[in-house]
Amino acid sequence: MVSTTDLPTKECRNSLSARTQPDVVSDLIEKEVFFKGFLYGPFKDPFQNYRVSPIGIAEGKYSGKKRLILDLSSPHNDDKHLSINDLIDKQDCSMSYVRIDDAIDVILKFGRNSWLANRQIPQTSSQCSTTSNEVPKQLRCNVVLNQAVNELWNSAIANTTRTVYDTGFRKFETFMLLNGFQFSNLPPISEDILIYFIAHCFKILSLQYSTIKLYLCGIRYKYVQGNQNDPLQSAHNTPLIRLDYVLNSVKRLQKTKNHIRLPITFEILEKIVNCLRKGFCSKFTDLMLRTACIVAFYGFLRCGEFTVSKASQFDPHINLCIEDVVFHSDLVVLKLKQSKTDPFRKGINIQLHKLGQLICPYTILLEYIQIRKEFSPTNQTDPLFITIDKKPLERQYFITCIKKVLDICGFNSSHYNGHSFRIGAATSAGKAKIEDHLIKT
Repeated sequence: MVSTTDLPTKECRNSLSARTQPDVVSDLIEKEVFFKGFLYGPFKDPFQNYRVSPIGIAEGKYSGKKRLILDLSSPHNDDKHLSINDLIDKQDCSMSYVRIDDAIDVILKFGRNSWLANRQIPQTSSQCSTTSNEVPKQLRCNVVLNQAVNELWNSAIANTTRTVYDTGFRKFETFMLLNGFQFSNLPPISEDILIYFIAHCFKILSLQYSTIKLYLCGIRYKYVQGNQNDPLQSAHNTPLIRLDYVLNSVKRLQKTKNHIRLPITFEILEKIVNCLRKGFCSKFTDLMLRTACIVAFYGFLRCGEFTVSKASQFDPHINLCIEDVVFHSDLVVLKLKQSKTDPFRKGINIQLHKLGQLICPYTILLEYIQIRKEFSPTNQTDPLFITIDKKPLERQYFITCIKKVLDICGFNSSHYNGHSFRIGAATSAGKAKIEDHLIKT
């Protein structure tokens, strides 16, 4: 309802409160605009004529909290440069609050024996059905129980799963903000909104079908945690049919390719070890990579069980540490604190026996631990595998190094990944006619 005008461009000067507190202005803009996703551009000359209204800072009378204000009535008393408010049609866009006098007039109109009701109207933009079971105030004030509930929620899913879920939910929040939705806690949600979010992930973000499904699971987790109904099911606890059709359409259109993933058998492991013995990187890095490869093969390990996604995310309560390696006379025990096949985190002990061969997990671990302690002073809770810069071994770094070694050995490295050691160990065990149930355990 803003009048069309060809008035000249006007950039108003910020108010004195903003000019004297530039750091506060920058901090508030970053919080209110950038972090909440209210940002498009930058654009180059998007409009021929435009108006920049001045920014000011207001401070709460009692709380003292500072907030940004935008003076849409500026410039004042300027016939040449009208303000934004001057351009708004007052008749079509004016509003007024209901007064107590209006309520009294209604009561007088209907007289005695009429019923009065007080009802709080929810936000019109929200389509998320809320459960009526609100936590009583007595429980909300119990600090100990609140901490326990938070701990239980944190342990409900694995850390890697939580990372993906958090990413998916942040993408959903950004999508909603960019499309003009406003919310204080959880965004409004419906089957149609989720369908458009899938389209956004497919067309704009170019995400794969599997990633989109994980993001939807993350959205569901956040809403259930927030005491909301499952947004991926109808009110009758049935699947959302239209949503399923759209997801299947994404899967069909992407025509997912079958990636070749070959095993690293014992024969290939021998070539990798020999290449690293001849010298690939530094002396310590070569020893570390040899140890990791041999332990991964003989321990049937997944790549994530002896590496970390990011060095900064190393957690001694989860990841492999020096204390998790215990030597005995004829074997070494490797303790995994968590594993894909250990959902309740009881821990798994893996026995690596002394083989008396050139490639032996016991011998290489013993050598590596000694060099590891000489290379970097250690605590028992330090990461077992570290790089030359003394940081925990990252998954991507390990895979990149092994792929380069495989290329040197004459293999097509694109057919191998971190899981190839576990597959190769199982393949080699199968060739040795070890029974399937023993291989699985």
